[in-house]
Amino acid sequence: MSLLILPGRSVARRQAIPLAEELHFDHRAVTRAVAAIERLASRAHTSGLIVRSDLQGLKVADVRRALSGLPSPGDYRLVIKPLRYRTKPHLSGLCEFDVGRIVVRVPEPFFAFEEVVYVNARRKRGVGMKFAWLSEKVRFRTRRDVLRFVYLHEWLHWYLREMCGKRAGAETACDRFALRNFRRPQVTVGDAAEAVRGLRMLPVSADLLLAAHAMRDSSLGTLVELMVEAEILAGSQGRLLPSRVEPDVDHRDIVVAEVGAFGALWLQVKGTTHPDSEDRIVAFANYPADAIPESERLYYLVALLDVERHVLARLWLVPSADFNRLAYRERSERPGRVSLQFSCVASGDGRWEPFEVARLELGAKLEPLVAALGAAKREEMDGLRAAVAS
Repeated sequence: MSLLILPGRSVARRQAIPLAEELHFDHRAVTRAVAAIERLASRAHTSGLIVRSDLQGLKVADVRRALSGLPSPGDYRLVIKPLRYRTKPHLSGLCEFDVGRIVVRVPEPFFAFEEVVYVNARRKRGVGMKFAWLSEKVRFRTRRDVLRFVYLHEWLHWYLREMCGKRAGAETACDRFALRNFRRPQVTVGDAAEAVRGLRMLPVSADLLLAAHAMRDSSLGTLVELMVEAEILAGSQGRLLPSRVEPDVDHRDIVVAEVGAFGALWLQVKGTTHPDSEDRIVAFANYPADAIPESERLYYLVALLDVERHVLARLWLVPSADFNRLAYRERSERPGRVSLQFSCVASGDGRWEPFEVARLELGAKLEPLVAALGAAKREEMDGLRAAVAS
């Protein structure tokens, strides 16, 4: 009798579930990681971003960290400024094509606020151009939210102008792009290309593009200066002689003298090509904080240049004493210096309105001023020039 013994049916043993050990939180490791990130951010520009922060308590490293993952605006600079609001915080920014700069304003003091963002519009039936606007109410809880939203809005203006060669006035498209992307960790140029697809924007003329690039190459001061010289010669019918000082001091200094006499005054010419996003005409003068020049012979001439028409659209002639008294002062990026800001509401500003002068009347306005000052001593003009050049 034989016995056949078969192996028993093997049953697979159920694998034990591995239990992961709970991670131990080490606050010192977190502190070291944050410090390393800040050191890295302060050493190199994130994605080539050139940043300056004029907001107290907000370091450049904080700005770069807040904007990480966003595309860079080429060689444009990014400036962070405080927004001094009257009633409640709101969004504010500007893309300045003529100087190659994006300005982002952060409400100060800051607290969470809501803003209505218009993302689309539909034309209503009937006569005339009437639209039904589609909007969303967005809550901005932190400075990071404001920085990313406003930066993306202004960056799309840059993209339309510099990358697509189109006019950059698509406010609704820029708001829509910022709203869709400001909370995303990564935003690419492909997202921008998708956002502007189908936009019916007119191309920028070649002449205007050339002029804008020329302005960024420090030619704005020279251009405005030459146009001011022409206006003084024509307006005074040749009785005043404007001339630039050699060697030229930052391309913006003109001495106006009487023909056949010794009276003279000094003009500091500041030019801009457009009002900012708040409809203000803005110009700056930067000096050492303890050596701001002031003299009865020193005048500031602020000019709004119309690039397309090649004409000085508006002019303000301000004595240095009044300019120093009325101009806003802000901390300069260079230590020990201060920037005097001429900021005039284009629609009308009681602060600067008394100093506005018509273009064709500039020469006639300067004639009695030069005559009343009398002969200028060489030492007086040399000292004034040294103060202005510092």
